[in-house]
Amino acid sequence: MAVPAPGMGMSRTGAELRLAARRRVFVGDVLREAAASMRAQGLKAVLVIAGVVVATATLVTMSGLSSTLSRQVTDEFDSFRATELVATQAAGATSIDFTEPGDLERVRTISGVVHAGVMDPPGTFLVERPPSSGMTEVAIQPVDADALRAIRPHLTVGTPFNSLHVRSRSPLIMLSESAARRLGVARPGTGVRIDGLMLTVTAIYSDVDRRDEVLVGALVPRGVFTTSDGSSANRARVLIETQSGAADAVRERAAIALAPEDARVVSVSRPLDASGFRQGIEGNVRSLALGVVLIALVMGTISIASSAVSSVHARTAELGLRTVVGALRRHIFFQIMAETLALGLAGAVIGAYTGVAVVVGISTWNGWRPVLTPVAIASALLAGAAAGIVAGLPPAWRAVRLQPVDALRRQ
Repeated sequence: MAVPAPGMGMSRTGAELRLAARRRVFVGDVLREAAASMRAQGLKAVLVIAGVVVATATLVTMSGLSSTLSRQVTDEFDSFRATELVATQAAGATSIDFTEPGDLERVRTISGVVHAGVMDPPGTFLVERPPSSGMTEVAIQPVDADALRAIRPHLTVGTPFNSLHVRSRSPLIMLSESAARRLGVARPGTGVRIDGLMLTVTAIYSDVDRRDEVLVGALVPRGVFTTSDGSSANRARVLIETQSGAADAVRERAAIALAPEDARVVSVSRPLDASGFRQGIEGNVRSLALGVVLIALVMGTISIASSAVSSVHARTAELGLRTVVGALRRHIFFQIMAETLALGLAGAVIGAYTGVAVVVGISTWNGWRPVLTPVAIASALLAGAAAGIVAGLPPAWRAVRLQPVDALRRQ
């Protein structure tokens, strides 16, 4: 049996060692090493992960709350603003009174109409509460009973006036909390004087579903006050409340119902759509939230990088020994990157779950329907992974530049 020459045997062994040194490291091995490194760091790793948790939880929370509030605002808008129509005299049209009971009754028969009432032009009056001689300016809005139902004031105390009071032009007044506070009125039954006429406060309201302008003023039965030229009928408005989704259909028929002789003299419009304004506000909130998230991510990235640099410094001898026994620079590089990526992903997963829990908790507490998109959660995970990768580059680059001899001298 032939015995190989000593030189040939040593040559094959050296080649095999070099091939083994250049063999790819399995992903499982890298992950196990990363997990072992994190366990070895203990509390330090936990604190590093906490930085990423805060950033990703903020990202998911702000995104979820923004979407939830957007849906909530949209639902509220659809419930109130999108169910409101206002009929006025068309610009340049011949004056016509379309506020007679018969006109309003025709509108109320239209399918989808809930209430249809008249609002006279508002005015600002000096109001006095006897025995005080002080005068307070208050915006007064005359309405009939059906318009009052459409406005739907939220009463703090008292009762609203009704159609009988409107027909008899009873000297009654409903004050907003703002007006009541300025006048020093705290309860119904108090008398106030306007233009020499004594009116009795029947109720105080804190909010309204429509016509926000009356939140700082007062409501009185239509006919108690008229404009100086006596033409209030020609400049009155018809407030129409519709069922959800019926506003467009009612709008097409309301003008004909109010002025069957010539519908062109009546203009029926919807209130200004505030969705653009709402979207602008949401955009500003998102921009602010994005700034906060970016700052948190930067801090988390710095935290991971600091931990990785410290770990590389503490493991200098270990890394040098690995290089001596055959580990290539790319193996060391991937090992450090795997550790920082694991830290980033661990923080991202915990942060995403935390953000989801916060959004669901706040929404449930306020009776909202939580809106969470997969994009927000995926963005949080990607952000955590990106933070880990970016943070791992400096220490990984430092580790691969270590000379084995210098590293072993630190043993």
